[in-house]
Amino acid sequence: MDDYIKMKDFLKYVKEGDLIDYDGFGCLCSSKNIKTNPEILINPSDVNNKFDRNYLKNFSGVVWYNR
Repeated sequence: MDDYIKMKDFLKYVKEGDLIDYDGFGCLCSSKNIKTNPEILINPSDVNNKFDRNYLKNFSGVVWYNR
C-alpha cells in the first residue's frame, strides 16, 4: 500500500492532471481506516469515463499504488 488520498484531493489531482493512468491505480475506500474494496479499482481516466463524480463521493478516498 502506498498512499491514502482523500476523495476530494484525488478528484482535484485528476482534474489538474497531477495523476494520470501511467502513474498508477487506486482502490476506492469507504473509510479512513482504509478498508479497501479490491473489486473497485480506479484509474485516473475512470473519473471521467467510467465513474460519475457523484458516485465517487460515496467513498472517502483512494488507496493509491504507484507503478
